[in-house]
Amino acid sequence: MIKQALTHFIAGLFGLMATSVLAGIGILIVSSSQSILSLFFAVIFIAGGLFLGYKVYTTAVHRGIVNFMTSVNASPDLDNLEPSANSNHKKYDLRDFTSAFAKKENLFLKGSQISVWGNHTFPGFGSNVEIKDVKSDDQKTLEILFGSGNKLKIRHPQNIIEGRSYFKILNCEKVEWRYLDPLQNKFVSIIFERSNNHIKVTNHSNIPVKWDSFQPGEPAVVLL
Repeated sequence: MIKQALTHFIAGLFGLMATSVLAGIGILIVSSSQSILSLFFAVIFIAGGLFLGYKVYTTAVHRGIVNFMTSVNASPDLDNLEPSANSNHKKYDLRDFTSAFAKKENLFLKGSQISVWGNHTFPGFGSNVEIKDVKSDDQKTLEILFGSGNKLKIRHPQNIIEGRSYFKILNCEKVEWRYLDPLQNKFVSIIFERSNNHIKVTNHSNIPVKWDSFQPGEPAVVLL
């Protein structure tokens, strides 16, 4: 609860800063001239500032303050580059990643946050993210089991990238998230699937879904 309140507070500050820039320009226009035209442009700048501030606030809340400030989700163009020999990150296909994990050659071990297509606020996404095991029985689906017992199943993962502080999958067909629901005291599965540039959520646990918090342009899965 405290973490969520702090996130909204910091996101609000970012939004206010963004608003103040454009609104300040609008106020300067009014103060420098009293004409109808200057008043018109001032209103446009102030309205634009309010809209920009709102978008900054919602983006920071949905992505998380850490992601928003550090831009961990680098551009796909950079992600698609092959790592150099002395790079601090690695890039795999499914077979190579499961092999690296079995040999304990993987870089990312644990974190505290999961994001699926830009959404990090879904129940369980802020839980312990310590990778206990990975497997791929059919070489089409990657299963990631966490120490908490929660599990991610990623269908047809493409471009698996990891460093010491992050792990991400750029593309996939769908993601199944199985987590322990404390209210029902049992594991519940939710499926996220990209279709026609939208994220379809198959939700059997009656949890409200904020559709606009899923961004198809984001990496399919990110662990931080």
